Amino acid sequence: MDTRLQINVILVIAVSWAIQWGAAEGRSIKADKAVKGVLRTMAKLSRPLRLPPSPNNTKTPVTLVVDFGLTSVTEVNAESGYVDLEGLLSEMWADPRLKFDMPKAGRNIHTVRVLPKTIWTPDLAVYNAMAPGLQTLTNPPPMAVVSRAGDVHLSSQVKVRVPCDVMGQLTHEDHLNCTMKMGSWTYNGLELDLAVRFPSGDKLGDFQATGLWTATSSRAWAGADKYACCVETFPFVRFSFFLRKRSGITLDN
Repeated sequence: MDTRLQINVILVIAVSWAIQWGAAEGRSIKADKAVKGVLRTMAKLSRPLRLPPSPNNTKTPVTLVVDFGLTSVTEVNAESGYVDLEGLLSEMWADPRLKFDMPKAGRNIHTVRVLPKTIWTPDLAVYNAMAPGLQTLTNPPPMAVVSRAGDVHLSSQVKVRVPCDVMGQLTHEDHLNCTMKMGSWTYNGLELDLAVRFPSGDKLGDFQATGLWTATSSRAWAGADKYACCVETFPFVRFSFFLRKRSGITLDN
């Protein structure tokens, strides 16, 4: 190839790369501005209110949609009645305060990512967790994805120890039913409503069986507890996983 032609090809490639890099950099700058605009007046400690507010109820609850996809069973202790589960915990809610718009040049920006500590997040907890409780495995900490409409999606890989019931005879430990109950410690049903993303069907698509036990099915449902202390109800979600000991598998496998 002629030297002059080689130089021209290199220049074309360099200009093309610069244009692409500049466009990406421009989108990044616009996204940064969007994030700053979203967070500038954010009162992160107060829960979001639906806009416009409900005419009949000044305390319109925030709806939190929860999903838990089981990925692995890391430990089973049938005698003590507990199991260590790992999975993807997903939380979705709407916060009208986080709505943002972009000028014409940035209309291709539909979502921004922010640190959860910079916005309001639900205080979701596992009520029946056994020590050491719920642990976040995602490292670095997950980012919250915020859409233009103010919809927030937060996902993280977690590990939790929950109790199990032996199915069938007490001496038969081949089948276990393990349940995780989640809810808020501070918000009642007038402030925070809970729902499951997939109320029917199994969430075992990403499950990987290792060791002696495998998951055969799962269930998810939402409900509410009523206590003598209060007129309000306290919503919860439950995830149940049915485990079976794998035939032909020993600790030496």
